[in-house]
Amino acid sequence: MNDKGFTLIELILVIAILGILAVAAMPKIFSLTTDSINAQAEGLLGGLQSAVALKEAQQYAKTGNQINWIGHPGFDSVPFGQLCANTGKCFAGLLKDPVAKSWKKVDKNNYQQKDKANCIKFSEGTGTFAIITCP
Repeated sequence: MNDKGFTLIELILVIAILGILAVAAMPKIFSLTTDSINAQAEGLLGGLQSAVALKEAQQYAKTGNQINWIGHPGFDSVPFGQLCANTGKCFAGLLKDPVAKSWKKVDKNNYQQKDKANCIKFSEGTGTFAIITCP
């Protein structure tokens, strides 16, 4: 009799245990996707806030006056309702490497992630960007 292998029962038990572990890990894997989408929006938000602060500092250094953001012409030439990747690059007037992948320009001051998870809104009154829940 050869006792150097595994029985069928042992193999089935190992496969069942691995299946249970895989099922237990699935919610974490799916939440990582959501976390990465949110991190992308937060990273973009940080870059935009820094760019606005630099633009304001440059304006103040040149003229001694603060920027009046009310009625600004916009940050790029992307048409409203278009994906940035298809028509140009969003935020080209602010960022050295403008956004060109998963964002859509809703209107002059609002941009939306392709999967509608997050929206970034520019407030003309304060000259700041914020992540908001998409309408």
